[in-house]
Amino acid sequence: MTKTDSFAEKLRFLAVGGFNTVLGFGLFSLLQYLVGEQIGEVFVLLLAHLGSSTVAFVLHRRVTFRVSGSVLKDYLRFQTVYIIPVGFNLVALPVLTRVIGVNVYVAQALITVVNVLISYIGHKYFSFRRNDEHSA
Repeated sequence: MTKTDSFAEKLRFLAVGGFNTVLGFGLFSLLQYLVGEQIGEVFVLLLAHLGSSTVAFVLHRRVTFRVSGSVLKDYLRFQTVYIIPVGFNLVALPVLTRVIGVNVYVAQALITVVNVLISYIGHKYFSFRRNDEHSA
């Protein structure tokens, strides 16, 4: 991969990620409005994550990394990568806000930047890793 290809891939990753962030928030908001009182916000969050992460998977697979191969294997790896940023977020947010005293919005913004990097590396080198002959 050339430097130009790598830069384009990173731009595609950010574009898909930005779109997916808006989609995820929209799904969460819609589901919370429609069924939040019946099922609770935790289940709404899980449903919104499942929907938006599945869309992100398809877009990252086809648009960002442009790979082919085992869809199920890629999907399971993709969801596995998402566990790391969520776990990091659950630990880092209280530490930054309660222990260090960082404003919650600033803390979440910093965590988001780290999570974007974690996600990109995880998806590039794990979720969608291919030998050269399997790349699309």
